[in-house]
Amino acid sequence: MMLKMKNEIIHIQNLPDVTFMKVGENKFTIIDRKFENDILKHRWFMNNGYVFCKLKNANTTGEYLHRYIMLNCLGLQPKEGESVDHINWKKMDNRQGNLRFASQSLQNRNRDVRSDQRRVQPQPELQE
Repeated sequence: MMLKMKNEIIHIQNLPDVTFMKVGENKFTIIDRKFENDILKHRWFMNNGYVFCKLKNANTTGEYLHRYIMLNCLGLQPKEGESVDHINWKKMDNRQGNLRFASQSLQNRNRDVRSDQRRVQPQPELQE
């Protein structure tokens, strides 16, 4: 039987509003510290490049972290045809300020910009 451990978390003193959560071998996601207790009720891991968990007592088989934050932590619901989008295109950045609801057509329009990752700059608080 495999023992399922809770996700390891890391707090960095000069980044008091965020938590880094281990989700795989040398893989960490960044979340808002204010959602930490709610998020840590579940065991998160990597699935198709996204952070995912299997929810207990749910009608679904599981949930992606970015969607969980928008629906469960923030209590927001998407409009018809919208899904959760990572604004800075980084799937491991699951902070509230990096998530939005967007239509598939808006996400597709951003695809050309996203293909040139060299232009993407890290979030200011992650730069030293």
